[in-house]
Amino acid sequence: MFFLLSWKIKKKNVGKAVRTLDPEGGPLTDEELNELHSKAVKGYKDGKINLFDFALLNILLCTGRRPLQVSQLKCCDMKEHHGKFYLKIPRIKQGQNFRQDFKSVEIPRGLYEIICMLIQESISVFESRLSLIITDRQVNSLPLFPEYSKFEVDDLYFGNETYDDDYLHVHSEKISRRLKFICIANNIRSHRTSKILKLNSRRLRYTLGSRAAREGCDAYMIAHLLDHSSTKTVQTYINNLPENAKRIDSMLSVLMLPYANEFCCLEAIGSRYWFDNIFSRIKILLRQIKPDGDIAESLHHSTVLIEKSHRAKE
Repeated sequence: MFFLLSWKIKKKNVGKAVRTLDPEGGPLTDEELNELHSKAVKGYKDGKINLFDFALLNILLCTGRRPLQVSQLKCCDMKEHHGKFYLKIPRIKQGQNFRQDFKSVEIPRGLYEIICMLIQESISVFESRLSLIITDRQVNSLPLFPEYSKFEVDDLYFGNETYDDDYLHVHSEKISRRLKFICIANNIRSHRTSKILKLNSRRLRYTLGSRAAREGCDAYMIAHLLDHSSTKTVQTYINNLPENAKRIDSMLSVLMLPYANEFCCLEAIGSRYWFDNIFSRIKILLRQIKPDGDIAESLHHSTVLIEKSHRAKE
C-alpha cells in the first residue's frame, strides 16, 4: 500500500493553450473569430447549417459555457426583464443533481430572438411528429436543444404533464460534434494553419476570457463571466495580455544584455564550451525571472530540447 500512497498525480497544465496561443487549441484570433461569425451567418442564410446549430454556436460564443451546461437548458430558462434579456444557465458542480443550481447571464437582443425562433421550431416539430397540442407547462419543460429522434408517437413519456428530467435533452458530445460540422460545412479556415478551424467549446471559453482581459476586466470579473468558482485559473488571461508580453520581452532583453558577447564570439559559437556556458547562464536567467512562471517554463523546456539535440550530435 505504501507505493500507492507515494504516487503523485501530475496536475493538468491549466492555461497552457492560452499562454502559448496554440493555433489549434488556444483562443481564437480576431481574424478567426470574424471568419467564424460571418461564415456561420451566411451559412445559416444559405441553408448550410440549421437553426439548431446556429443558435448553439451563438449561445457558446456569448456565454462561454461548457457543452454539458448548454445541453441542460430548457425553454423556461430565457427571461426578459425591463427590456433586458437573460439566460438562466445550469451550473455544473460535483455531487449536484440535474439542473439544481443556476446563474443568470445577460444576453443581447439578437441572441434572444434566435432562441425564440428555436423554441418555436421545437414546438412545431413536437406537435407535428406526435400529433399533439403541447401545453404551456410542457413547452417550459422542453429542452432548448432537444434530441428530436426521441419524439416518437408511441412513447408513453409524452403523456406526462411536464418533462422535467433529461430524457429529451441532446447529449453534450453531440454539441461538440455540431461545432466541428459548422466549420466543415462552411469551409471556415484558420489563417494561422490554412486548415479547417478546429473548434470546440473550450476554445470559445478561452476566446471570451482573453477578450474580457483585453477590455480591462479583472480576475474577479472574468471568473464571474466564465462561471469559475475561483480566480486561480483565470489569471492566465490577464498575464497573457500583449502589454504584459512586451514587459516580459523588455525584461528579458535587459537580463540577456550581459551575455550578448557570447553570441558575437565567432570562434566559440558551436563549441561545447559555448553551449555549456550559454546553458549555465540561461539557468541563472530562469531563476531571475521566476515570478513570471509562464515564460520561465517555456524557456526551460526550450533549453532542455536544444541541449538534448546538441548532446545527441556529439
